[in-house]
Amino acid sequence: MKTVTIGKVPGSLSELALEDGANVADALAAKGLSADGFEIRVNGSVGSMDTVVPDGAKVFLVKKIKGNQSVVTVGKVPGELRELAVNDGATVADVLELAGLDASAGFEIRVNGSVGSMDTVISDGAKVFLVKKIKGNR
Repeated sequence: MKTVTIGKVPGSLSELALEDGANVADALAAKGLSADGFEIRVNGSVGSMDTVVPDGAKVFLVKKIKGNQSVVTVGKVPGELRELAVNDGATVADVLELAGLDASAGFEIRVNGSVGSMDTVISDGAKVFLVKKIKGNR
């Protein structure tokens, strides 16, 4: 067995366990994804449905767009965190919209541990958290 990261870019990414020797077609079928309208990328290189997926690979279905994508971690604290792929130059507002999260309900925006705003531009590897506002302890 091997574990790969798979998903659409921009969009949610998730881990998937595959049998040894599995290819992109097997991975997409297991995840219920279609490559129609997307370019297949395996570890950053163009792939095909027949490309064998190595252990630890990143398999992305990408729309043909300008620029590159960044992978960010987003979520509410406490709560579930997940990785998303976003376009370079994306803001906190873009990331939260893609994640389906609302920052208006008593949450403070934190980007890499510092206070952020909806207009804060996100970089690759950023951590975007919505932290419940707590009175006191300042």
